[in-house]
Amino acid sequence: MGSVFCSAVVEGNDFEEARKAAYAYQEQQCYDYGHDTYGGHLGCVDGVTRVNLTFRDVNEAEKYATDHHDKWDPPMLLKFGPTSWLLAGWMPE
Repeated sequence: MGSVFCSAVVEGNDFEEARKAAYAYQEQQCYDYGHDTYGGHLGCVDGVTRVNLTFRDVNEAEKYATDHHDKWDPPMLLKFGPTSWLLAGWMPE
């Protein structure tokens, strides 16, 4: 089986708010696309991994995630704006 890179922008004033928004997004993905381990969406792997860096923009955050995330790891949560975070990673499909 392969993997597909997935990403979504979530909002939060701090990591805890962004984590809650990310979990809500992951739950919705599972509801919309199923709980299959190989579903190819951000809800396939539970949780998030915090990246303790702040990026200039969403493109820089996405580039970091594509280069540093491994399939089966929880998606990364990367800050790139005052209240904007990127939830991203290689998801099993």
